[in-house]
Amino acid sequence: MRLDSLDKAVLIRGSLRLAGDEVSRLRSNDFFFEEHLVLDGINSRLEAVAEQGAKLLKLDKENWQKLPAEHKEILKRSIFVGDLINVHMHDFQQPINCCNITAVAYALTALGYKTHVDDLFLDCKLPGAYVVNDGMTLGEVYDVACIYLHQRGLKDQVGAQCYYFDEEIFSAQHLVDALLESEQEAGSKDVLVANFGVGIAHNIPNNNGGHFALIAKYNPSTAMVHMVDVHPKKYGKLWVTSIDRLYRAMAQRDSSSNRARGLLRFTARSALASKLDSLDCIILPIDMTNYLPVRDDNVASIFRVATTNLNSIGAVALSLYLLGVEDAGTDRIMQTLRIPYSEVLSAIPTPEKLGEIMARYLKAVAPSGVDCHTVRHSTDSPDGVSPFEFFKSAMSNVRLKSLSQMIINIDVNRLMGCQAVSLPDPKYSETAILKQFWCVCIDCDASSGLVTLADYSVATSILWQAKVDRLFEALEDHLDPCLLLVGKGAL
Repeated sequence: MRLDSLDKAVLIRGSLRLAGDEVSRLRSNDFFFEEHLVLDGINSRLEAVAEQGAKLLKLDKENWQKLPAEHKEILKRSIFVGDLINVHMHDFQQPINCCNITAVAYALTALGYKTHVDDLFLDCKLPGAYVVNDGMTLGEVYDVACIYLHQRGLKDQVGAQCYYFDEEIFSAQHLVDALLESEQEAGSKDVLVANFGVGIAHNIPNNNGGHFALIAKYNPSTAMVHMVDVHPKKYGKLWVTSIDRLYRAMAQRDSSSNRARGLLRFTARSALASKLDSLDCIILPIDMTNYLPVRDDNVASIFRVATTNLNSIGAVALSLYLLGVEDAGTDRIMQTLRIPYSEVLSAIPTPEKLGEIMARYLKAVAPSGVDCHTVRHSTDSPDGVSPFEFFKSAMSNVRLKSLSQMIINIDVNRLMGCQAVSLPDPKYSETAILKQFWCVCIDCDASSGLVTLADYSVATSILWQAKVDRLFEALEDHLDPCLLLVGKGAL
């Protein structure tokens, strides 16, 4: 017996199938097709199949409309609708390769802040190639969203959050808990955007592409998720997948960042300002506009990415940029100092070597008031001071207000406690990718022990935070740390 034409039903025995595969076993009092009670013209690929002897209860639209308004409202908010009506009422069609910022525009519009794709391009001064050529990673989309909210003066009204679904840290149950927490805590006052692998979510073999779409509703009865798409011409405006498929699609590694995809959350400040407790993590992406001066005349220069095997020089350029030397790009430093590309592309420089390069560049360009020097535990610390005490003492001087920074090289996977970022398979690359992750420490909160860091890796947002003790353990040279200190004035 097939039930794919019913509006809503309850089964004792049966299953839900997607593209011929069983995605959910139905139990007593489970319900499905609930979206047909409130939305018209839905072309669902989901099929319900009842086993022999199943007993069904059908609730059609006519009887649904006869229910008292207060009862319908409770049912809509508690189990039937979620954000379906809120996000389904708007129409978006992504321009070519723009599912990323289209999803941001869609989410903000659903929250009540009408936004067009062109608004993001124009307000953030986004280079077309940055968005369109190879798509955007989760962290890059998060950064753009934060800058747009800043540029529009919406930061006091809307908050943005970013969560990577590293599979060794988050499971499918974490996703379930997050969806339930979001609905219970904020309801229609927040909108979730998933970044996922298309092939896994839609069961399309050999499709390894990534996509962004809005999560409209989770049905805990069947473990099915309703998605509202930014590309309705291709995928349909509303489609359904299982929580397991969506999780695996979000945990898939983005081929650009070699890190898992994940989740963006846009929340009305009046509803909730906190993070999702279900998704507590070690590295916390943060809104760069809370820490960096973002203005109309400099916003376009923010959208850079680290160059493979030039990550070290890139960190120097980023540090100088944050200290006001805005024309200090990676290639400008290399070319000004006539540094052989073949040399830096083939070997990781020591912190001392990097400090020497930075000092030479500062001497070569117009005076900027920036100074730098390195300190090493084995030669610059008093007897009896442990490497961690040495690192923590140096870190205590890192202050955003005093423009005092520290450049370090870390093992990001040691920091995360798992293989969060993988190096590309060498069989697909002609040369080796150097194992380095240089970043700039720009602030340290002594009370919380949180360090704020900046980097141009596509595996993170531009700014993120981590605990000082975990950061020390992640240092590539933590047994005898050498630190590159940078700043204006006395260091």
